[in-house]
Amino acid sequence: MSTVGEHMSPAPHPVGLEQTLAVAAQFMRKHGVRQLPVLHGGEIVGALSARDIVLLEAAQQKSLSELKVEDAMSDDPFVVEPETPLHEVLEKMAEKQIGSVLIAKGPKLQGIFTASDAVAMLAKMLKP
Repeated sequence: MSTVGEHMSPAPHPVGLEQTLAVAAQFMRKHGVRQLPVLHGGEIVGALSARDIVLLEAAQQKSLSELKVEDAMSDDPFVVEPETPLHEVLEKMAEKQIGSVLIAKGPKLQGIFTASDAVAMLAKMLKP
């Protein structure tokens, strides 16, 4: 049985809770990612997507340097352990339309598994 830990992207790029959205957006561009785990005191407190940033910026009509990560993040991220069966994670992602899953061992962030990771995995499986 395949686990999510076998397919996650290790060493994700977290952002701090009190960082500005301008810093978070720059970090996403620099690392070529669309989702960031949000940490506070070394613990996972949320997840931030590029879409979250765009929606909040449009709704608030403020610049990204005036808004904080905590203003836009999801404060209830989907977090699982690396040993979680991959099919369970994929079913939940599809059911809840979740774009990313944070992988943690206890309070320590281990990785991230995104919809893009799932598509890449599927493409590899289907390749002749």
